[in-house]
Amino acid sequence: MFGFFKQKESPVLAQILRLDDTAFISTVKKMLEESHPAAWTMCLVAYQNLQPMLQACSDLAKENDGKDIPADLDSFIRMLSVRLEENLEEVAKRRLAWFYQSALIRRATEIASQRTDLQPDVAALWIMLAKGSANLSKLLPPNILWSDAEKAYFVDIKNQRDGIWYCLQILTPAYLKKDKRLIAFAKSQDITLLPM
Repeated sequence: MFGFFKQKESPVLAQILRLDDTAFISTVKKMLEESHPAAWTMCLVAYQNLQPMLQACSDLAKENDGKDIPADLDSFIRMLSVRLEENLEEVAKRRLAWFYQSALIRRATEIASQRTDLQPDVAALWIMLAKGSANLSKLLPPNILWSDAEKAYFVDIKNQRDGIWYCLQILTPAYLKKDKRLIAFAKSQDITLLPM
């Protein structure tokens, strides 16, 4: 099991962590902008399931004195970067790619929570995720990448509006719910953002 966490030298995909905050967020935003909305959907599913995975890694790191186990978000991103360079089956590689992208989104979101100048770009990320969430009811049920437990968060989503509502109300961080672009997008979907 612990071979999954084994770290190597920093791979190409981990180089993104060396960027300054502005360049990092700009790169993540461009990555999403160049993706299909179905990719935004899968990023959202991975994002929802990221916290339990990060918590499990943190717990394992504590139990094993941190040996070869990512204990924080950046080391988790580095671990995923290494794994994505390995020769994996397609399903495993796709899952890791979605978790990698969702971890980058989480890191961008955390950075922008402390940097108001970067919040417009991160709000744009979350608008893309919300647009992607409109596809949850259609794309998620037949998808083989995700287990039933991972899909369970989304079981009550029956249509596009439900998916967008879930993203905006449940997953979008509270500080972004004050962003005028996010508010305007929510209104365009007939959704009133509830303060946290």
